[in-house]
Amino acid sequence: MKDLLNDYNYKKYYCSPELEAKLIDYEENIAKNNVSNRELKVEIVENGIVYPLEVIPWSYIKHNIKYGGVTDSYGNFIDLSSFKKCSFGKSELYTIFGQRNTDYNLNEVEHINEDVVFMCPPNGNYMHVILESMSRIWFYIENRDKHNYKLVFPSALSVYHSVIFDILEILDISKSDIICISDKPIKFNKVVIPEQSYILNGELNHKYLVFINKLKENVGISNYENVYFSRTKWSLKSNRTLCEATIEKVFEDNGFKIVYPEEISLREKISIVKGAKILVGVFGSNSLHSMFLEDDTKALILLRDDSPNVINAEFEILKRIKSAYIESFYDILPVAFNCGPFILGITKYFVDFLNDYSFIYDEKNTRIKRSELLNYFTSWAMSYSTHKDINVLPSDTLNTQKLVDNIISLPINNSPEEVEKKVVYKTNAFEEKYSIFIGMFNDKKYFKLFIFGLAITFNRKKLVSKLAWFIPVRRLRDLFRDKFK
Repeated sequence: MKDLLNDYNYKKYYCSPELEAKLIDYEENIAKNNVSNRELKVEIVENGIVYPLEVIPWSYIKHNIKYGGVTDSYGNFIDLSSFKKCSFGKSELYTIFGQRNTDYNLNEVEHINEDVVFMCPPNGNYMHVILESMSRIWFYIENRDKHNYKLVFPSALSVYHSVIFDILEILDISKSDIICISDKPIKFNKVVIPEQSYILNGELNHKYLVFINKLKENVGISNYENVYFSRTKWSLKSNRTLCEATIEKVFEDNGFKIVYPEEISLREKISIVKGAKILVGVFGSNSLHSMFLEDDTKALILLRDDSPNVINAEFEILKRIKSAYIESFYDILPVAFNCGPFILGITKYFVDFLNDYSFIYDEKNTRIKRSELLNYFTSWAMSYSTHKDINVLPSDTLNTQKLVDNIISLPINNSPEEVEKKVVYKTNAFEEKYSIFIGMFNDKKYFKLFIFGLAITFNRKKLVSKLAWFIPVRRLRDLFRDKFK
């Protein structure tokens, strides 16, 4: 393998011209504008009141604007306490909560004799906790030696927020220094509201590095130079990114340390990335661990679809990281934005990358296994199992001929002749096996139906016999059976 790290004239985009143009456009016109060095605001509210986050489920309304945040002692809402996000690709700022619940009687609010730093709400998603829930902690880190603050969250912490407890442990913050507002508002001597250092799909401020650098400072360093973060240990039910094993094997065969992030602690993850020179991961949580890389290192982002990659580009700009983007997906079935499932593989663009850096690989081992393909179709069906779910798919992609062409063009592991001989699953009435064909085939013993890569082969004799018994007259039953002899 050639020196991937020190190739200063490296090719950045291994993808189609259309996707490359889209990535460059987002980096130049959105990501660069999102990265900021401005000074963030801090507002201190004497006798401030913190309100619990009270929301209705995400599925009911678009942006879920509900109650929560901070007011002064008179009930005037402090706008800086709103939790802000941006619409993907549009930079339209909106708030998740931005008003107080007027049902509470301010004269009856409990008063706790503490000074607190107001935090963003905990998120159930691992990486969103790191990105969003901790976006105000920069102020606490910078001032904890000067003032005895506690952290206050506008909702309860549970086992689903274990990464928050991992973060607190690494930062040496005691659980006794955490206050959660879960069912009623609480008044404090002083509520400090730092501005968010990260807004999803919006601003990434340099103050966010205060948090990242402190985590790295408190963690030791591992000695794996080339690291691949994999999702292959995830279950089919929870993993939207499928068929990664083939890619993982190529990197493993070329000396990369394979890491399964869900099996290790946050401390271990940070330690491994901190010591790495090259980090490889599929776009999403795995690729975003690049935020823990040291300067002058490299991140390889394996793209799982053609959605513009803004977050990785933002960290590439904020930190001195060299990134390369590889189109690692096959566009087969339509998917709703970011919902998947996504099917990965060694595409022709991936092959260009492997050849440019003299990776060792066997071309016949880079093809998709039929069991993986079946998992993909099963996962897709599970994801869009109702008419309501199908409606979220982009309508212009629901084209039968396009779907057929996409499936037939896949690089499948076995030849069609080999597939016809391989029986994978049997029941009394029919045999089931995998195929790249779509259509029907008749012979004397079997009737075969091929659809979306799954072939159902019916035993004609057994099937005809079962159907014949629905005919009430024996003579007619016999005539029916004679038709299929």
